[in-house]
Amino acid sequence: MAAKADAIQKDKERSTRRAHIAERLKPLVYDPKAGKYVEQK
Repeated sequence: MAAKADAIQKDKERSTRRAHIAERLKPLVYDPKAGKYVEQK
């Protein structure tokens, strides 16, 4: 039972981390001229 709770906790942390990453990436747009992601002006 403890293992299951641990797995749920890990999954929660993983989705939280994914949300944080998505937040960080949101203002970025791909600039084909530069060939990389740049912050939106």
